Amino acid sequence: MSKKIVLIDAFSTIHVGNGALLDNSFKIASQRFKTNDISVITSDPETNKGRYENIIEDVFSNYPRSNFSKLIWATLFFINFSLFFIYQKLGIPQRLWILGARYRKIANAIAESDIVISISGESINDHLAPQMYMRCYLFYLCIKLGKDFYVFPQSIGPIFRSTSKKALKFFLSKAKTIFCRDMDSFRLSQEIWKGEPVDVVYCPDVAVTQDSVKDESLAIFNCGKKVVGITLSDVPNEIAGSAGYYEKMVKSICQSLNSDEHCILMMPSNYKRTGTSRDYEICTRAYQEFLAQNFEVEILQNKAIHPDHYQGIQKSLFLFISSRMHVGILATSAAVPTIMLNTQHKIRGYMKNISMEDFVIEYDEIESRLPALVARCMEPTQHSETRSKLYSKNQEMRHMVMKIVGAT
Repeated sequence: MSKKIVLIDAFSTIHVGNGALLDNSFKIASQRFKTNDISVITSDPETNKGRYENIIEDVFSNYPRSNFSKLIWATLFFINFSLFFIYQKLGIPQRLWILGARYRKIANAIAESDIVISISGESINDHLAPQMYMRCYLFYLCIKLGKDFYVFPQSIGPIFRSTSKKALKFFLSKAKTIFCRDMDSFRLSQEIWKGEPVDVVYCPDVAVTQDSVKDESLAIFNCGKKVVGITLSDVPNEIAGSAGYYEKMVKSICQSLNSDEHCILMMPSNYKRTGTSRDYEICTRAYQEFLAQNFEVEILQNKAIHPDHYQGIQKSLFLFISSRMHVGILATSAAVPTIMLNTQHKIRGYMKNISMEDFVIEYDEIESRLPALVARCMEPTQHSETRSKLYSKNQEMRHMVMKIVGAT
């Protein structure tokens, strides 16, 4: 009998990286458990309608901003899911459940499932508390209800509160498997769940298995020059040393490229359904500055773009420079020479996995190292060797992910 799966913590696909997690987690879960009976609980149902058959809106999609509203919201969260647990344990029919509309749909999907999988990428993180505690409470209820619970490859941590470590040990000790996508997360998870029945396993990010078709439809690809794709982004609040990084990036790239030979495609990777994201605003500013330096420049439209389309565009690039991890993974997985700014430790961890750590720069190295790395990537022999190396490493990563997760 085919198993029913629920993918939870699918964040908004208007962030390309979250789309890559969803697309590839869905594919891998389908192959691993030999079923297409998969429901997706996502904070972005509109973007994913038509792409997946069973879409359910996550309650976290309307998480409030003010502290008082958060307190009320959290109280309702714990009440609704605690009631759901009691209903299930007492065998109360679903038609008699008194739950909020969104909670009821999620509860129904979990109740009818055999397997629940968290695919967020990074929800187990003290910077994301108190949401982390609420999500982990739901994980715990799923386990107590007899569901096979998995944490698909994620960055676990940073966890800097001793109470968080104790809570995580309690909530997830009886999960089936926690897959960690970087070595820091793996070591932390081994420490937290040491001696517990849950399997803690190292596994590369699922985005390395992304598939796509090359897309050369943008006008920039007809200019007769080498196209350099660039993703610049808003910096997470917890990242130190990032002041002035944007200006340094633009200045160094302008100094490294020749407008007669190179053109630029700005590739924001984080969007909004209405309005303009901070990432898109930053990329628009860079677009204007590159124009002022006489470069031919194009910017992606301000609308959601799915990871297969995004990677398809990347396949036509000569070089990609990124401050976001997952679009960097998509580029390297497409064998495009890629330079990554280490905005978070997980970026260096991924690039080390594919033996490309030399192509990672820190904030304080932008001016000193970026020009030399760009020149290195542009050199014909080095460029060809890098493409071959990336192709080989991606095949290795793909095989590793599918084998570890059990999808082969």
